[in-house]
Amino acid sequence: LEDAEVYIIAVKDDAISDVASQLKLKGKIVVHTSGTKTAEILSFSSESFGVFYPLQTMTKLSKVDFSNIPILIEGSNVETRKVLSKLAKTLSKNIHEVDEVQRQWVHVAAVFANNFTNHMYTLSERLLLDHGLGFDILKPLIMQSVANLGNHSPKELQTGPAARHDSMTIEKHVELLADHKRLQKIYEILTASI
Repeated sequence: LEDAEVYIIAVKDDAISDVASQLKLKGKIVVHTSGTKTAEILSFSSESFGVFYPLQTMTKLSKVDFSNIPILIEGSNVETRKVLSKLAKTLSKNIHEVDEVQRQWVHVAAVFANNFTNHMYTLSERLLLDHGLGFDILKPLIMQSVANLGNHSPKELQTGPAARHDSMTIEKHVELLADHKRLQKIYEILTASI
């Protein structure tokens, strides 16, 4: 269709350039949804291009309420930014006009906060299952940790043996993980970081 005002390329990052190279949409706005790719890769598709990046984890397993999702926008010109802002406001109350570098830093931070955290949950689940326990035992702890973030900085909320400098507990954990060398290394790196 060539009668839309905005065209959103919502594919994996490695495919954006290929899709964009097939589009010649003079007078239209073309955006991608990547947290890291430059908007410039769309400059051959249209003179009006940008980024429309919803900062949210999305899977086929979950339903997402967009009403308060941060949507980060960039545009090649004032009019493009204005149109993207108007479009974003139809989905969310939480709109941020950012530059490319800011968006990339937000994406890195999001990987730490979400993707790496979820991987830690996956590792925790595996440890529990290997020892006859289910992941549900951790859910109240996780939910309380998330709830605490509503009123405090994560730095203020750090607990655990590393924060307490409890070397005896740390040594015991490292010993327990002796047969899980990769997890033992992750544990030691994160403990040192804390």
